[in-house]
Amino acid sequence: CGMTDSGTDIDLSVSTSPILAAESVEPLEYRTTAREGTVTFMLKSFTATNLARASNGATLTVTGTTTTTMTQIDPPEIGTETRCMIGFESLDSTFRFVAYQVFNDGGTKLSFNKAPANTNIPWSAKLERPADTLPWTAWTAGVARG
Repeated sequence: CGMTDSGTDIDLSVSTSPILAAESVEPLEYRTTAREGTVTFMLKSFTATNLARASNGATLTVTGTTTTTMTQIDPPEIGTETRCMIGFESLDSTFRFVAYQVFNDGGTKLSFNKAPANTNIPWSAKLERPADTLPWTAWTAGVARG
């Protein structure tokens, strides 16, 4: 995908509910009831391929030749969207994060302005659990991240 406008946010959250008993004013324990994750960023590389990716698998159709070449981008039909895998690596290579299956559920607001502003492609990808693994994995390296 490429560089971002202001970095990447990885938001991992857990929801819990108390197990209560009539004979106790305190919860006996808490149980996890949901686990969610979101990866958000503003992608600086404005390309047809990245716009298609942010649209959950839009179709790209190239027409014409040389000076008349155009790429048409059509969104997927509802229900035929494509999930993808997404990864992040820190600039010093001491942290790496991979979300194995994500679905971009954010809007795609494109703002075209005069320089020095540039058009970014917004991403707000929700983590899903693939059939054969956990939703995400993270790795750290070195003493600084250990």
